[in-house]
Amino acid sequence: MGMAIKARLCLERRPHDEHALDPGSESTYSGNGKRLVASVVVDSKQTISVGVDVRNSDRDGRKRGVWLVAYLLYIAFANAWGSFRAFVIYRDLVVHRDPNLLHWPFLLLGILSAGAVIGVVGIWFWRKWGAWAYAACWAIAFGLSAYLGVPFWSYVLLLSQIALLYALLQPRWDLFDGKCS
Repeated sequence: MGMAIKARLCLERRPHDEHALDPGSESTYSGNGKRLVASVVVDSKQTISVGVDVRNSDRDGRKRGVWLVAYLLYIAFANAWGSFRAFVIYRDLVVHRDPNLLHWPFLLLGILSAGAVIGVVGIWFWRKWGAWAYAACWAIAFGLSAYLGVPFWSYVLLLSQIALLYALLQPRWDLFDGKCS
């Protein structure tokens, strides 16, 4: 997984120092791994130094935070596994032609879980459509659970999932891009 580099340029004028170059030269580099300094001599008395702070962060300096990253990874893997299991169960029902169980809910659950993974990918890339796609898949799964009459703890689990995601995304909502690109 690659890390984007955030660069913040700090222009400052200071007296000539050891990092300066002659007029007309491009620049010189010095750094300790966290701050890069390039200096150019403007005249014999002053130097323009450009300091670049290099930090590991997402593009445009947006930070997800440990809890959001952990939760996004959890729901991505859980929904990928759920999608796989739902499609396997659906295939088994179709192959064995079990007349006692409905087939279509397992197909729909597999599709919804795959859609939730796509929504998580959208959230990872700071797209609002990702959050809305995940919420739509969640709402349909909630309705399907009500239709099928699943146990009460399933509703609590579904509600806690969306509540936790909302709590993690709400403070960062302004960082999301509204476009679909």
